[in-house]
Amino acid sequence: MNETMQNIEKRISVRGYDPAPLGEAELSVLRQAALAAPSGRNLQPLHFTFTQDAALKKRLSDLVDPAGDVFYGAPLVIMISGDRNAKWSHIDAGIAVQTIALAAESIGLGSVIIGCVDAAFIGPHGERLAKEWHFPAGYRYEIGIAVGRPAATKEPHDRRPENIEVI
Repeated sequence: MNETMQNIEKRISVRGYDPAPLGEAELSVLRQAALAAPSGRNLQPLHFTFTQDAALKKRLSDLVDPAGDVFYGAPLVIMISGDRNAKWSHIDAGIAVQTIALAAESIGLGSVIIGCVDAAFIGPHGERLAKEWHFPAGYRYEIGIAVGRPAATKEPHDRRPENIEVI
């Protein structure tokens, strides 16, 4: 099996991280992956906000779940926002978040894709959050990903071959 397929097969959603910040070499790989993700018609309607700012992450997490940490202690959170006028930005964001997840896996980092914060961005705090997370004007939350060195593990999800039909 080639290295790409090995990374796809072993990637899991990590729900516990070593809190140590990521280094510049790791951040560089993740930024490169974000920028390498394709977009429909190469419109590139996405913006990527990288942060290791604990206070910023906590403020958002507390709005979503005051009793927990929706980022599971990951040192890095990447928020992907998309141009409100780009019809397919949500699809481009899905492609980008998976590209980042696989890049993280390839350098020994874990990740968990974060969708649950969407309510905070569309609720009464949305405008303030968009500014705090440096979304460009006219952009909306699409999806996020938490990344770090895994401190927890689990088995990869079950494979369901019956979900594939060949005709």
